[in-house]
Amino acid sequence: MPWIYPRTNYDQRVEFYQDIESLITPGFLTHTVNVNHNQLVLRSLYPSDIFLIRHRINQRSTEPEWKSWWIASCVWMVNGINLLEEKHTVPTLQKTILALPITILDQLYNIVLGLINRNHKALEGIEAYSYEPYSRLQWKQMGRNLPSRSFHVGIPGVEKMGLNSLQKIWVAFNLMEDERDNDRVTWESAKLIASSNAPKGVEKINSHDQKMVEETQTKRSDLLDFWFYQNLGLLTQKDWDSFEKRERIQHAKTVEELEDEMRRWVAGEDD
Repeated sequence: MPWIYPRTNYDQRVEFYQDIESLITPGFLTHTVNVNHNQLVLRSLYPSDIFLIRHRINQRSTEPEWKSWWIASCVWMVNGINLLEEKHTVPTLQKTILALPITILDQLYNIVLGLINRNHKALEGIEAYSYEPYSRLQWKQMGRNLPSRSFHVGIPGVEKMGLNSLQKIWVAFNLMEDERDNDRVTWESAKLIASSNAPKGVEKINSHDQKMVEETQTKRSDLLDFWFYQNLGLLTQKDWDSFEKRERIQHAKTVEELEDEMRRWVAGEDD
């Protein structure tokens, strides 16, 4: 590890994953507030929400108008009633919110900004979270399926909203990991077949493969530790960038290079 702090474990890091896990399932962050004796629950926005907001406001929109559209787009529950499946909720809420005193409007908009900031912070940590064994377990528990499906989330209406940005990254990572796992099984089978003809060559390949695995695990452990100490305020992104420049991990060889290496070993050209 490039820093002086001790190694960390999942139990230490888990407290910083709460928002990340909420953005994976159910798919949004929440904040509850009381307005005129009504309980509103606001949520973080999906890309589809932002697309609609951009088309609902224009250059002639006043500050209270465009703020009210942002706020209305975030409200998903009022007095315990789920509004996600209601088609005309946002335009109706926008008119009601626009009529509120400007001080309340600004307070609600600050909550929206807070949810946006929490969303951005979670996005910064999704790479670290994806490296956690628990993350892979969660992916498998979902049947390697999209996390916005209703049978995973259990909240009517969420499945219609698509994937948020963090979900897209998490799904893409796990699909690539699945491919890596499948390729690893195929590669191990190929080495087993070749070992009867070129045991020395396969031994060299195994040594090379093990080194690559260890380097990858070390790099991921470093990132997990960095994420923890960054959240404690002891490290900054500049520290990680400097480390990456100093300790650049070599990329794995291409499939063609590995096949050529295998061919030479099988033919006895490297003996």
